[in-house]
Amino acid sequence: HRMQFFMRLGVDPLPMKGDYFESLVALQERVNEKEDRSVGDDRSSLDEEALSHHREQRDERRDAMLRAPWTQQNDPIAAKWLDDNRQTLDLFLQGTKRERHFVPTFVFTSDPDEPETLLSSSMYACRYRWVIRALLMRSMYRLADSHSDKAWRDCLGCFRIANHIGEGNNISHVLTSFTCTNMAAHAVPTILHDGKFSSKELNAMRIELRQCAKHASVTTAIDLDERLTTLDAVQALAQVHRVATDGHKGGQGSVDWNLMLREFNTWFDELVAEMRKEEAGDPNADVKALIEARHARFEKNRRYWIAGCPFSRSARTHLVTSPLALLLEPAVLTLMTVERRWKSTIERLDLVFALEQFRAETGKYPQSLAELVPTHIAKIPLDPLARKPFRYRAKNDGYMLWSIGSNGVDDDGRTRKKYDIRNGLDNTNTWDDDLFIVPRRLEPFTEFNEETADQ
Repeated sequence: HRMQFFMRLGVDPLPMKGDYFESLVALQERVNEKEDRSVGDDRSSLDEEALSHHREQRDERRDAMLRAPWTQQNDPIAAKWLDDNRQTLDLFLQGTKRERHFVPTFVFTSDPDEPETLLSSSMYACRYRWVIRALLMRSMYRLADSHSDKAWRDCLGCFRIANHIGEGNNISHVLTSFTCTNMAAHAVPTILHDGKFSSKELNAMRIELRQCAKHASVTTAIDLDERLTTLDAVQALAQVHRVATDGHKGGQGSVDWNLMLREFNTWFDELVAEMRKEEAGDPNADVKALIEARHARFEKNRRYWIAGCPFSRSARTHLVTSPLALLLEPAVLTLMTVERRWKSTIERLDLVFALEQFRAETGKYPQSLAELVPTHIAKIPLDPLARKPFRYRAKNDGYMLWSIGSNGVDDDGRTRKKYDIRNGLDNTNTWDDDLFIVPRRLEPFTEFNEETADQ
């Protein structure tokens, strides 16, 4: 769909081949294929298993390289990849400073007889995650080489990208924006800890981040994107129904499509109004209670609608519309949790700056967050995700700062993230704390050869 893509941008299509950005995953796949061809059939099944395990560990370690300093000796392939993409990344970083961002969205179908709907729209925002990873990896690479200011600029560019993406006001863009923000946020504590910035520099950086890390609204995305997508799908369904029934409007199987559209609009109006109240901090707002009340109303009316189906188009319409609306509601609660996690991350980042300013002025981290009040923060904030205080622990020459997560249980900073094992933490799928920890350091990693394969 590249012709449509560039047509909507208003520019001539770019050449198919050029000096474009290539993800590390794509480069590594080519390297792996070359290695496999050179070995041929000589490798045993045991070697294959060991090599596969080694590659998984390398990919996992590269996740850690997004938030821990590393050098060319740690990963020569990644270092060369960054050097090859230097100009492309610099150009992208420059572009993040623009005020607005546009990626064309268009609908398409493989079957000309199928109606074009917003459900089949083409989205590109998720691809920015590869650029985010590249900038963060380069940030940690530069940090290890004592280029702290450049490391910060790369990281700040990631927040700008997330902000631009979030302006798209659809669910895909908002979720991608949250993901990119979270990725960049976990690099900030390492940059500030290892960068040795002055208190004045930290204050300026703190203001920069506040200006870049802007909030993408789940409520707005649901009000616009989800509402229009749902209404568009209903109209497409009505079109298919007209074709199948040859335009016949009556009959036992028919429904009132206009009534269905009004019902969905009413459902979105009520939901969005309650979400806006909760977003504004109204203590009486309760989206979950609204959803539970709707479920109860559906269960109460369902038997009457079933009984009325043979005689009433309205009953048939309600019986179809209500379950479809209820299917969307669990996703709404999940999206609101993701949004609160974003707010939690931003609140903790502000605490990270306060902790580093305290260290820059006193030479050490505080023993408790209370020592930051009122010089560096007005008061200790509550975690927007768990609605409980953040947890903090000074640790040798660093600290741990974490949110207890959506489960509301303090898991002592333990998360599902595998890379936290490298910081002396165990790992289990039941923990969901979100942890900032410094200092972060990579473990030694041995390249694959005959000796390591035996090991």
